[in-house]
Amino acid sequence: MKKTISLLLCLLLAVGSLPFSALADTSDNVSFPTGLKAPTTYIDFNNKTAENRVGGQNGEIVGDALFIRSADGSMALHLENAFGKNAKQYLKLPGATLGDADFTVSLMYRASGEGGFTEWAGKWMSTAEEKKFKGFEIAQVKAGGAIFSTADTAITPNRGVSLLNLPSCTDGTLLLSDGTNEANKNAISNIQDTNWHSLVLSVKRGNTAQLYLDGKVYASVGISGVSGSMDGDGTLNFGADGLGNYGVGSGDFDNIAVFSYALNEVFFHRREEATLLRTRVMVDDDFVATYAGDGVIIATPTGSTAYSLSCGGPILTPTSRCFVITPISAHTLTLRPIIVPD
Repeated sequence: MKKTISLLLCLLLAVGSLPFSALADTSDNVSFPTGLKAPTTYIDFNNKTAENRVGGQNGEIVGDALFIRSADGSMALHLENAFGKNAKQYLKLPGATLGDADFTVSLMYRASGEGGFTEWAGKWMSTAEEKKFKGFEIAQVKAGGAIFSTADTAITPNRGVSLLNLPSCTDGTLLLSDGTNEANKNAISNIQDTNWHSLVLSVKRGNTAQLYLDGKVYASVGISGVSGSMDGDGTLNFGADGLGNYGVGSGDFDNIAVFSYALNEVFFHRREEATLLRTRVMVDDDFVATYAGDGVIIATPTGSTAYSLSCGGPILTPTSRCFVITPISAHTLTLRPIIVPD
């Protein structure tokens, strides 16, 4: 059975899995939980524009896109494109840069129809088509559209980061490159079900890039060799690659956020010096423990070497598919760190 942790841990480990509309009121003010550094870009489409709700440069909606109702009843952006260059509809974020530092991209996404493109399916398996495919050049065959990207996806290595919606391909959906070194990981074909999904890409430079699907680690890839800028040859676009090509066939977007750091851990901590915090932890519906002390840390493998480690937690290998629950100054010696599968 796949495990999930309660205590709103969707927010802890994949901030996009908790719709930001739950954190913000319906006015013009957007607020974020205490201790969570606000994103540099946040767009919820509630006013039917690409306004950056946390300040900074606004996004730009290319083409005559529609606005629809999202999973939480708020507004979302609907995009439709045919396969190939010059996407007709996509979201452009000219003010969002990724550079050579840590970053996180979070969004709600739904393949509302033909999210990718299936016309190529069954054709590329031939030797001739495999030779033509040449790496992950989606210009060679109809392999899908870009959910978000800063790269020119028609060339290899394609400097930048791309998350592609490949409906049948089992490899190469997540692409990261600095123009010299590159890394890639598995497809996410199971999002082609017309349901809303949370997608979060958290990139810790010199370490790992982790893709969260609905709050669970779906893919983890080492990127120690990818040290240069991932800004690519274009802008950060949603629904198309960095140059505005290869748009998603039919997709819906909501609650887009870009953070200037990787999401590695979260903790619950007492507010006052002389108080005791009791935190009840459950995995799925199974009771684990009530931690009495200064608080509790929940960390990803990458985050296990930070605050959790200083509180006696174990070091997890970066590609481990698990979380660690570490008490902070527990008042009972039998309450020790626990590792649970993701």
